[in-house]
Amino acid sequence: MNGTKKNIKLLIFLLYPAFILSQDSDYLLEEIRSLRAELRSQEAQTQDISAKLNQALTEQSQIKTDMTNLNFKTVSLYNSVSEGLDFLSDDLQELKKNVRDEFSQTNNQIKQISKTLENEDKSNTNLMEVESLQEINSTISSLQEKLHQQKEDMVEIHDNIFSSIRGVKDLLNSGVYALTSDLTRTQNDVNTNRQSYRDLESTMKKSLSSLDKFTANSETLQNTNHKFERFRLEMIQQIAILKYEENSWIEFQRRGQYGNQPDYFKRTFRQYENGFGDPYKEFWIGLKKLHQLTSSGQTSLRVEVTDWKNRTFVGEWSNFRVGNGPAYTLGVHGYKGNIGDSLRISNGMHFSAMDKDMDRSEGECSVDHRGGGGWWFNACGLENLNGENLGPREQSYSGILWFLQKNSEISFKSSVMKIRKH
Repeated sequence: MNGTKKNIKLLIFLLYPAFILSQDSDYLLEEIRSLRAELRSQEAQTQDISAKLNQALTEQSQIKTDMTNLNFKTVSLYNSVSEGLDFLSDDLQELKKNVRDEFSQTNNQIKQISKTLENEDKSNTNLMEVESLQEINSTISSLQEKLHQQKEDMVEIHDNIFSSIRGVKDLLNSGVYALTSDLTRTQNDVNTNRQSYRDLESTMKKSLSSLDKFTANSETLQNTNHKFERFRLEMIQQIAILKYEENSWIEFQRRGQYGNQPDYFKRTFRQYENGFGDPYKEFWIGLKKLHQLTSSGQTSLRVEVTDWKNRTFVGEWSNFRVGNGPAYTLGVHGYKGNIGDSLRISNGMHFSAMDKDMDRSEGECSVDHRGGGGWWFNACGLENLNGENLGPREQSYSGILWFLQKNSEISFKSSVMKIRKH
């Protein structure tokens, strides 16, 4: 007896470091999951920003093209108008010169006529002729005044036209300058956004590279953790034999809130045969081990279920046995407790899983009605502690079910199944 206890203590001592390392690896895994989720979120935001930048760059490129075309048309218009104004200016200069020449020639003729008239006035003694000549002279003076006024008007018109030409040229020049400035600013904006996009793309690539590294490290750590889980399960399976001979309670099933997927117990028949999971969290010790233990002596069964108000209900059966494979038939009787004897319906049933149907239902209890978990289904029975791990407000026969406890299909928060040798 003392030797057996020493062996148990030695195995626990050997197992404890693996447990501590597992806790650290679980913490690191949780941190990596959180970082991965954050990086995925950043990746999604980066892709969204990248799409918006691409759209903005496309719009700005179109604006650039439109402004370039407008600038080209404006420059062409400016050149055409400027060329036309130059021709007009040359014509006006020629007209001005011609007017001045004609005005000078006419003025000289008038002066010559006026001088001739004055000479004739001195030699003519006839009063009537004198009056006639004075009238002509007055007409000439009036004509001279009109010519002078026309000259001034022509000069004013010339100055106004040239002033207008300079205004048009200034306006065209300012328009071309404004378009050129706008085009330059648009080009600068395009270049700035393009650089921002490149910087963002570089950041995204770095984030994705970091994510890939963390993913690789996470997968390595997960593989290591799975190895530790398997190692711990195998140790528990070996220790179970020693504990069974010591008449100690041996846990062979546990459910609870450990962060696993709701369908964590949706496993193949082979997995239920060999066992799976982490003995420090959710696990199943295996049908082969249950058969080995319960075949070596009279065995008691204890089932504990806890609801979402942390109330625990217990049931015990004085006789519990799992037959040999491949059926692993359930034998159970001698109930007492406050949980309700749901197992009486499953007594004598073969074990079924999602890929091996051995129940009495016309369909497949595991797949169709019990969340893919394995159990000793009848058709389909009132209990299945290997169903889906649902939340506190969900009620379903596919959950962690023990119907007779509350006459309800509530899914319990946790469960533990134990055996002990009499």
